[in-house]
Amino acid sequence: MNHVSLVGRISNDPQLRYGNSGNAVLAFTLATDEPEIKGKDRTTFVRVRVFGKAAETHANVLTKGLLISLQGRINVFQTERMINGAPFKIDETSVVPDDIRYLETRATVDERASRKAAVGPF
Repeated sequence: MNHVSLVGRISNDPQLRYGNSGNAVLAFTLATDEPEIKGKDRTTFVRVRVFGKAAETHANVLTKGLLISLQGRINVFQTERMINGAPFKIDETSVVPDDIRYLETRATVDERASRKAAVGPF
């Protein structure tokens, strides 16, 4: 059985693109924390890809910093990258969600960002 459940924050602004067939693909990275034995958390960054109508729907809401949960499956696909001018085939792993739930509102993310900006870096 291929089933994944994750909770985390979106670590980059999601990118909505359209393939050659016109199918929408929304890509982003989810940062998940795992408790460590020594008391520190370890963050794992997971690639997520949403396809079709769901990609277009979630593109209007998902934003960097938003806390979400998702359930889906692991997908491995092959892509070609140019490395030093030569094409290489690379296997990339991502999670394809069947269900995404928002655990906070976008307004909460915006409020947190404005508080950080008001405090400043020092």
